[in-house]
Amino acid sequence: MAQERNEPELYYVFRSENLGGGYDTVGTVADPDTSYEDGGLRSRTTYFYYVTAWNTWGSSDTSGHASATTPGPEDPPTVPGDVTAEAVDTSRIGLQWRRSGNGPELYYVFRSEDMGGSYDTVGTVMDPDTSYEDGDYDQTRHTFTM
Repeated sequence: MAQERNEPELYYVFRSENLGGGYDTVGTVADPDTSYEDGGLRSRTTYFYYVTAWNTWGSSDTSGHASATTPGPEDPPTVPGDVTAEAVDTSRIGLQWRRSGNGPELYYVFRSEDMGGSYDTVGTVMDPDTSYEDGDYDQTRHTFTM
């Protein structure tokens, strides 16, 4: 059976870090597959792609451009939300917060005797826990941060 002139045999995938040019061929995909997974990329980098179809009669025009940005494993976690502090009794304060979006491994709890003053680390909490009880409370007004 002869191949039709408009049926592709292969798709060529091109990639660049610049939308305007400098594209390199990074892969080929045999028809009828229509997906490609690009690997070995740098984190926190935007990559631009286009695809062409090929058969024995030649190549198609380029597809539209697509882009994606690789995440960075070194991205810091988001800020814990809705932090509250409440006296449990005369010698303890309980803290609670909403979990950070991209899940830190560890929360550090800091305490100060005045807003804007220097903070001391008073504890750590392993994710996914979202509470801490400060038992070193001496009825002085304290400010907490995470």
